[in-house]
Amino acid sequence: MKKTAILAGVLALAAGSAMAQTTLIEDFSTSPTGDFGYRHGGPFGGEAINSSADNAPGSAGGSLRLLDGGFSFAVGSLYPATVPSASNYKLTFFYKNGENGNDPLRGLTVTATIDGNVEQVVLSETVAPVTPTSGWTAAETAVVSAAAGADVDIEISSNSAGGSFEALFDEFVLEEVLIVPITVRLDPPNGFWIDGGTSVTAVVSGGTGTYTQVEFDADNDGTPEATDTTPGDGFTFDFDTTAFPDGVTTFTATAEDDSTATGASTVFYTIDNTAGVETVFASSFADGFSTQTISSEDILVPNGWHVLNTNDLGTSGADLSNVTVEEETVDTFDSVGSALAITFAASDFSNRYTLRSDGFEAGMENFVMSFAGKGGGEVRLAYFQSTDGGVSWQSTSHLLNPNSTASAYVFAVDSAYDAGLNLGDQLAVATHKFNASRSLWDDVTVTATNRIEPASANTWDLYQ
Repeated sequence: MKKTAILAGVLALAAGSAMAQTTLIEDFSTSPTGDFGYRHGGPFGGEAINSSADNAPGSAGGSLRLLDGGFSFAVGSLYPATVPSASNYKLTFFYKNGENGNDPLRGLTVTATIDGNVEQVVLSETVAPVTPTSGWTAAETAVVSAAAGADVDIEISSNSAGGSFEALFDEFVLEEVLIVPITVRLDPPNGFWIDGGTSVTAVVSGGTGTYTQVEFDADNDGTPEATDTTPGDGFTFDFDTTAFPDGVTTFTATAEDDSTATGASTVFYTIDNTAGVETVFASSFADGFSTQTISSEDILVPNGWHVLNTNDLGTSGADLSNVTVEEETVDTFDSVGSALAITFAASDFSNRYTLRSDGFEAGMENFVMSFAGKGGGEVRLAYFQSTDGGVSWQSTSHLLNPNSTASAYVFAVDSAYDAGLNLGDQLAVATHKFNASRSLWDDVTVTATNRIEPASANTWDLYQ
């Protein structure tokens, strides 16, 4: 009798509130041998299909007993329209091999075909001696993808010779496997300028299985330059940048685990082996947040930064009453720590949220500024402020990507260095809106370089 009832108990996996279904295929409680019949071999030479009163853990009503007098055989059953919904599944079961004074079956194999996907589990050696199991033993197939209403076929085969052999089977269950996505974060993070030999590390999290490998594709052409299959010492890639041309490269790392889950992270690096580079500032808002009071308004600020009480250039008294700042804990940018979320309730251009960094290397003229961002508004980003209050803007406003995917922004700044203003002493970033909306930004990086041609005046050009 075929049984495809959903068990009362379902498995809760670590995937939020999602629940995994378990479908009982056969437990031999209503029919001694279920629907299993001979597919080849036969009831001759001592082969027999019958039942045993022995039960697997948690089961009742007996189990399937297979006797073999020394010939190859296969028994099986087809269970039509068994898969409850489109998802990923594996077949689990219990078995004993070598019972009641009989030898264990040789070459004992379970073949499960789930929606046309064939998976085999070999349970014993094909030649003597075969070690008997020590009681009921759990086994399972690999995970496959199946459509709703698909068939499940189970076949048990053996190839024994010369003797008396016996095995028991029980509790064939189709178990749904909820594939939890893998998250990959790269170090160096998005926007870094690199040269020579650079070590790139992929920090992997999430998933439900054991991480098996990370592929590193240095130029995003679909062919990885390296694959690290040793998770014990971390997933790393020694990136020889001299084998690639100078300029921006799209770098992708793809991780896999043994539950078939995958995840990837793509960042933009700028290779500069011509003049050399130096990263002089980096912040991914990983040091937490605190509250700062500006003009009687309490506003959230990432640690390591301060809110500037400025409206337009050189003007004090910014209106922060329509600005809401939050710590975005969802890993939107494949980054360390949190992102900065800014919401403007009004479209007044003067409602600007401006941050100044606590530290920035002075005395440099040429910089590359990068960050990751998305949202419905605009960012005016990267001007340099002196210790005596003088401000020198180095940007105009730039539209953020309004879609769900974060974009990387890379800009070059040629700052005509003025010792009187101490340009480069501190870095400030400002965001404002022409409409009421929310934006996110993260991974602010500044790199000093000599590649940018100096100009007679300050310039702010799209570099990428």
